[in-house]
Amino acid sequence: MFLGYAASTWISQPIIAVLYHAEAGNAAYQQSFYGAIAIAAVAVVLTLYMMASDKKKQAA
Repeated sequence: MFLGYAASTWISQPIIAVLYHAEAGNAAYQQSFYGAIAIAAVAVVLTLYMMASDKKKQAA
């Protein structure tokens, strides 16, 4: 579980450095949040798919 957190800190730092705009003020990290939302949505879809696939295997 914590491997995901560790990987995200290693990967996110260079990405945040590129996306950060000091002139944006409060909205400096807005694009980062949109990216996190997209990744979380993909994770939810994959989780639901895997749960449905597991139920089909158990029913067979």
